Amino acid sequence: MKKISIIFKAAFGEKGLSLGSGVNRKLHTYKFEIDKIMLDYQNIVEMARIGAYFDDSIEFKRKEDIASKSIEEDAIVVNYNINPYEKTNTRRPCFISLVFKYVDKLDMNRYLDFNENSEFSFILTNFTNSLKRIFVEFKYSDNIRMLETYEFPIEYGDNKRSISLKKMKSKALSNISEICFVIHPDDVMEDEGMFKIKNIEIK
Repeated sequence: MKKISIIFKAAFGEKGLSLGSGVNRKLHTYKFEIDKIMLDYQNIVEMARIGAYFDDSIEFKRKEDIASKSIEEDAIVVNYNINPYEKTNTRRPCFISLVFKYVDKLDMNRYLDFNENSEFSFILTNFTNSLKRIFVEFKYSDNIRMLETYEFPIEYGDNKRSISLKKMKSKALSNISEICFVIHPDDVMEDEGMFKIKNIEIK
């Protein structure tokens, strides 16, 4: 309720709603402003179910031995180990993925309605210098189809990355079911490592 009150004050001002003449035009303007403010307050991390996954056709004792995630106040930390039992000639997972799942779907096209230069952005912190590359996948529909995949080189420390929504504009962008941060054995320099993702937003 407090958030709704803040939104109405931002859209209408402290003095409240005054229509007068040109009612339809004013209502359209107010709706536009409210929709924009609602998007500004939308937190795409809080909306998601977050999990760490991997190619589980391999042998493992506990899933956490290969991939786990922990949620901090402003970030998600991923620990991974593609060979946790230090065996030679063992099959390694084809992928490890941090997944943001949107059960009710995420409409990313709405951001383009207000700003054609909208971007999906995040900061990835590479703590151990074991990660050299990451892929960001956008999937859509209940069948979890692939919309786009983006490849980013990763260096030690903080890596700020962004993706233009305009470059992947389509009807599918209104029906996003998952956003995935994915690594493969070829993307790491060491079997074991960790990274943190924060400041995930659309602006």
